[in-house]
Amino acid sequence: ESCERRVSVVSGSRSVAGHMFQDVLQNIGQALYNKGDIEEASICGSLLFVLHQRKFQTQQEKESAAESVKKRTQSSFDGFVVQFKLAMYFESRAAAKETVWRANASRRLLSLNYSSYLARDTVSEEHVQFGRELRRLVGAPNNSFSLDKSQDKRLKIAYISPDFKSHVVAKFICGPLRAHDRTNVHVTCYSTCDPQGHDMQTSLLRSLADEFVCVAGLAAPDIVSRIIADQIDILVELAGHTKGAESRLDVLALRAAPLQVSWIGYANTTGVDTIDYRFTDVVADPLDTSQIFSESLWRLPGGFLCFDCCSVATQLSCSDLLRLGSVSCSELQ
Repeated sequence: ESCERRVSVVSGSRSVAGHMFQDVLQNIGQALYNKGDIEEASICGSLLFVLHQRKFQTQQEKESAAESVKKRTQSSFDGFVVQFKLAMYFESRAAAKETVWRANASRRLLSLNYSSYLARDTVSEEHVQFGRELRRLVGAPNNSFSLDKSQDKRLKIAYISPDFKSHVVAKFICGPLRAHDRTNVHVTCYSTCDPQGHDMQTSLLRSLADEFVCVAGLAAPDIVSRIIADQIDILVELAGHTKGAESRLDVLALRAAPLQVSWIGYANTTGVDTIDYRFTDVVADPLDTSQIFSESLWRLPGGFLCFDCCSVATQLSCSDLLRLGSVSCSELQ
């Protein structure tokens, strides 16, 4: 707020204090980004943009200032993107722990989807670059699986997500969980969110699965070992880059199942080379798309999402309503 109050003063000033303020603002933005406070860092970037759009006396002065800004940031100024371009991104991740880097990188990629400046292919390439860096950090994937190909074997499908609770993803996954033919399919849900976040919706999802396992806080190799021990045939991740480190794309990068799929939570490529397919449709990803994807697209007929009103509501009695004196209905997505 104090920064915003000073913009009108500094934007019209060429004083040393004004330049110092801009340097401080840029350093604050960088520090916030390194800390993982993405939205706050983007505000600093937006303020810098305002400062550098101030009026100049001559065209030459304007071009000189623009060149200075370009050299400093190697980027155009875009509210969400300014602090997250490749140079600063790789500079900061070198000193960060893998989990912190992965959380920040996923938040950054999620923000890039909303950029009005970056081309679609540029955003895709940023995702692919994330996959390359993740591969460097986690090492080679597991490719050794003992597959039971007997005809009477139940297919084991697992879903991994941080959103097995009161969340919109839960409303999209309820239908598939309920519709699986349990005579032929065994369903496991791996929850990566803090168990303190589990609620009545979690209990409902637990009842729709054959097995419900909380793996929050476990290291990626430990989760992979558990999934392999459970002999999962198909692992479906439901978050993509929407939940930072909780999405556990590192688990899929190590390959925990012979076949891995991305679905529902993130309608773009994950960039992870061990995710074999992404479920989509012809509207979200037209047949003639030229976009770069790390996964193969599997277009589902009729739409890749199916909303299911299987949420759990608190039961109120008539006496409760009389005591409250009113009825309030709400839905938060």
